[in-house]
Amino acid sequence: MRDVVLDRPAVMLHDMNYLLVILGAAMVTALFARCLKRYEGFFKYVDALGLGVFSAIGASLAVSRALSPISVLFIASITGAAGA
Repeated sequence: MRDVVLDRPAVMLHDMNYLLVILGAAMVTALFARCLKRYEGFFKYVDALGLGVFSAIGASLAVSRALSPISVLFIASITGAAGA
């Protein structure tokens, strides 16, 4: 979504590594769901950290395009909520 708003090419549609990582993570989660359940608190922490980093990357891209501060917040929010 962010790349569409910033008029950038969507890298994940051109690089098969993204798809492979997503499929691998989905398979590991499906196969080891019961074992991973005890790490739920840790995964929530890591997920929150990743969301913050992902939003910061979106904000950085908006700043590099010399957008207004409100637009930077908008792009960071879109990146966090809807993805790249």
